[in-house]
Amino acid sequence: MPPAWPDPQRPQQLHLDIRVDDADAAERAVLALGARRLPGEWDGRFRVVADPVSHPFCLVFGRHRVAHADPNETP
Repeated sequence: MPPAWPDPQRPQQLHLDIRVDDADAAERAVLALGARRLPGEWDGRFRVVADPVSHPFCLVFGRHRVAHADPNETP
């Protein structure tokens, strides 16, 4: 059974964040392939979409801080 975003009674089995350079172009491309837009966009940094069988994933864009295991290491 596919998840029902964002219903915790039917949670997602796996979540993908796909980093894209152009959010508008990426959204058009995934919609053309059968995805659909879901509610959720945070601070102009990601958009939530679902594949044709309703599994959600995010198109991630904009500036992001890279996490490092060593806090003294510079990105």
